[in-house]
Amino acid sequence: MESNLLHINTKKCCHMIFLPRSRNNSNVGEGPQLSLKGRIIKPVEETTFLGVTIDNELSWKPHIASLNKKLKSACGRLYRIVGCLPKQLHKQLYHSLFESHLSYAISVWGGVALSNLDAIFRTQKKCLRIMFGDTEAFLEKFRTCVRARKYGHQKLEKEFYSREPSKPLFRKHNLLTAQNIYPFRCIINPPQPCANNFF
Repeated sequence: MESNLLHINTKKCCHMIFLPRSRNNSNVGEGPQLSLKGRIIKPVEETTFLGVTIDNELSWKPHIASLNKKLKSACGRLYRIVGCLPKQLHKQLYHSLFESHLSYAISVWGGVALSNLDAIFRTQKKCLRIMFGDTEAFLEKFRTCVRARKYGHQKLEKEFYSREPSKPLFRKHNLLTAQNIYPFRCIINPPQPCANNFF
């Protein structure tokens, strides 16, 4: 590498030992010490590579937690600007500011159990209600006080707190759920066999 004028920044280097989940992986420093040019490379339990957080159990839970935090931030930005833009741009905004983060490298980490995607799916449904939901009907609930309601309807029932179903929104706008994006990406972009150049 030095002949090609390429140098490794040893301060940013780290190594990870992948172990089965059944073992106790709490003692990270008990593994072999690796060094490069006299500098010890620190062992880690998780690291970020090309925007994907990899942990030593390949559970992808740290990446999903980090992604969900990013998606919630995107929901906040969309909520602030959705009322200022025409409706014909809402789907384009969803794809560019939300789904682009959700589908990034999903063919790598998307094969987790469906229960691990529940938090991301809830955030996705929240984003759909913001972008394509009936905002007027939602705001109408809070425009009247208790005295203005009909007799017998002053007490708020379950219908007041019920959320708009998101399944019709997925169908109407031809959008994939978080659980369906992974198989879709695997179908349209199947893994390519490695070329054997040894012979």
